[in-house]
Amino acid sequence: MKNKNIIKSIMFVLLALLIFSCKENKPRGDEFHWSPDGTKLVMINLESRELLLVEVENNKIQNIELIDSYKDHKKRILSHGWAPDGNYILYSKVVEKHLDTFIYSIAEKSSICIGQLSGDIKEKSYEIRSNPVWLQNENLVIFPEKLKNNEMRLVMLTPEGLKKKISHSLKTREMQIQLSPGEDWIAYSIDKQINSPANDLWRIKKDGSGKQKLYSGKTISEFNWSPDGKYIALIESETTQKDTLTKLVLLDIKKA
Repeated sequence: MKNKNIIKSIMFVLLALLIFSCKENKPRGDEFHWSPDGTKLVMINLESRELLLVEVENNKIQNIELIDSYKDHKKRILSHGWAPDGNYILYSKVVEKHLDTFIYSIAEKSSICIGQLSGDIKEKSYEIRSNPVWLQNENLVIFPEKLKNNEMRLVMLTPEGLKKKISHSLKTREMQIQLSPGEDWIAYSIDKQINSPANDLWRIKKDGSGKQKLYSGKTISEFNWSPDGKYIALIESETTQKDTLTKLVLLDIKKA
């Protein structure tokens, strides 16, 4: 009994150190995710460079498991969150000069690679130019799949890696995506011209129909749907020789 208490105390201290480590390294919000039922959490320890699964029961830490690790410089792994049923975790990891994305099965305790994300992989840093998302009501991933150079497409994936194409290949280096509140529509931004500071914003249905351009402008740094799905707010920026100009744009979807 005494040994069990010692082990639990050690695990509690370990988790405290992990959380403290994340705070010290100013996490961007993708290092810590609770499972839907609140019994587990997945976290990235930037100090030990590990992706960890922590099990919680009766307000106590019961177990800590290693999902994956990275040996190079910091910020080489990203957690994209849980499947709605809490049985799978989506994460990305720099492998050589590529940003590979994986689905980890809690039951199988194993990962499968589902494709590559677009990004600028450098020696000591990387820039993500795309983001996969889980549907909230189904165990499906909307994935901006990197094809060959400067080409991407939208696909829908099951946790087993089964793939369904949503869009044809698009000439772009980046693709940020946001699901509408009802998850019927996918809004996505792409390069207006390769290597130019300009973006187009489109929407498309999950089945690949209804493709429509919503906006064309300068660099779109962020965008999101209103709760009722009637509007999209976006932040557009333009860099000049003297300054960076930023403006907030509100799109009425019906009038777009």
